[in-house]
Amino acid sequence: MEGETLVCLLPVPCVLGNLRPPRITALPGSTVPPKSHVTLLCQGPGQAEGYKISKVGSPEPMDKEEQITPRKTNTLSIAEMTTDQTGLYHCSYQRGGRWSQFSDPLQLVMTGAYEKPSLSSLAGTVVAPGENVKLQCFSKINYDVFILTKEGEDHITQNQSSMPQDRGRQTIFLLNPVSSTQAGTYRCYGAFRENPYLWSQPSDPLQLQVEGEEEAQSTHLTPALGADSVRLKHWLGKGTARGGVCVRHRLRHASLRDGRGWAMWVPGTLGGETPAGQK
Repeated sequence: MEGETLVCLLPVPCVLGNLRPPRITALPGSTVPPKSHVTLLCQGPGQAEGYKISKVGSPEPMDKEEQITPRKTNTLSIAEMTTDQTGLYHCSYQRGGRWSQFSDPLQLVMTGAYEKPSLSSLAGTVVAPGENVKLQCFSKINYDVFILTKEGEDHITQNQSSMPQDRGRQTIFLLNPVSSTQAGTYRCYGAFRENPYLWSQPSDPLQLQVEGEEEAQSTHLTPALGADSVRLKHWLGKGTARGGVCVRHRLRHASLRDGRGWAMWVPGTLGGETPAGQK
């Protein structure tokens, strides 16, 4: 067919070369405490007819029909995180009876396996724009690797081998030169090379502020109690009324600075009302 590149090596499902690969993410995140729930989400086009989510390198099913039968949902739910579920995952989607390329891999990690390291900023936690910032991750445990993550991002910020330091191990993460995009909350983890997807407990959070730059705008909501609660990311566009919004007094208050915010939907409530005193 003109304009299409079809690669098909049976019994592996056919791949249509010009179908754009999907994107795989983890909710609520890809660093997961033990026995916690996580959902893998494969994001493809609206015309997708089915999805396949699998661990990279996992063997294909022996049953040929199972190999080519797509899942009707684009999610994979892991009820309790264990070491067996850690690793690299990818996904693809089916359209027109053919399969897309695989997504970029997602690293699914279980945290909490070992004692937490410490994280500090050698330049202090309030720095000037353009300054070279060094974050030190240290532990008395002989971790092979330290990993730096930033809150709100679903990927590793930096990953470096450790070095001997004061009867322990450390690494120095460089943020050069620092800018407003690097302001935020950081944590570091320790890990061993033989099991790179099993991390320590997180360090205590380190809040890095950049002088002269407006703090990142954020809101904080207390989650609704109960297993049946559902969170809805509610986008309020420019020009909306500033302040809180609610759904029959059960949609949590969201503090807004620029007309954007988070809201929480509690099942069983009806929408659209603003409480008295918040107009």
